[in-house]
Amino acid sequence: VISVQDPFEAGLVGYLLHLRYRVPLHVQEHGDFFGSTWWRRERLTNHIRYVFGKWLVRRADSVRAASSRVARHLVLLGVSPRAITTLAITSDMTAFAKRDSMSDARALRARYPSAEAIILSVGRLVKEKNFAVLIRAFKKVSERHPTARLVIVGSGPEEDALVGLVKKSSLTTHVSFIPWTDAVALYMRSADIFALASYREGWGRVIIEAMSAGLPGVVTDVGCVGEVFWDRQQGIVVPVNNEVAMTNALAQLIADPRLRHAYGEVAARDSATFLASQKSYAEAWLATLNGCAVRKRYLS
Repeated sequence: VISVQDPFEAGLVGYLLHLRYRVPLHVQEHGDFFGSTWWRRERLTNHIRYVFGKWLVRRADSVRAASSRVARHLVLLGVSPRAITTLAITSDMTAFAKRDSMSDARALRARYPSAEAIILSVGRLVKEKNFAVLIRAFKKVSERHPTARLVIVGSGPEEDALVGLVKKSSLTTHVSFIPWTDAVALYMRSADIFALASYREGWGRVIIEAMSAGLPGVVTDVGCVGEVFWDRQQGIVVPVNNEVAMTNALAQLIADPRLRHAYGEVAARDSATFLASQKSYAEAWLATLNGCAVRKRYLS
């Protein structure tokens, strides 16, 4: 089996090898590239990738979708449901699920002891993560809750623009940037609210990580939302790129510690059901690849 990590440049190489050696082609779709128009409108090269990727996934012997949302979008493209396997992205959540005293000096509550609530957002500083709308929403939140703090952990090409937006919004004393670090679990376990403003996510592992840390979330309707994270169960789901909804949801959780605690408890409990062992995850992968290998065209 040839398995390619995306249906674009890697997919083209895989397809050529598939033709040359008559080996089954397995395509992975992690990013929900076909679920909205935002990504393909971002630049011309993405539109070209979109057209080719749509052509390729229809011809693959098997497609691995990172979430049920991605699988639905593949079906809408014309991919046979029988060719789709839904297999989420997983990782070791042990560090996120720890319940310790948070005595580490790097813990956010130690850094900002007077904050009414600490909002944490984590991810690559790129346009698709839409940190700009989060910062604009937090500007309005800070008017209602002047001691609230927003902490953004990540690095990327949009950093200068985002720092500039913070300065322009007069938020330099309310918003902190922390470069990407291996201490993400520590920051999650010492924050009060997790926020995700992405335009799109294939799965959104960071949502599961935040849930494991017991954080209530304010997240856009992307990735594993509706599959793992549910509105008004582990937090609040808001429409993509809706500044008003993001503002109101954050303000509601800041003002209601009891609601935060209730959502966080449910999040921590529910996240455990989605943590696969290495053995079970390997078995799921083996079943996926075996299913691709026995497609009828290769039985002759």
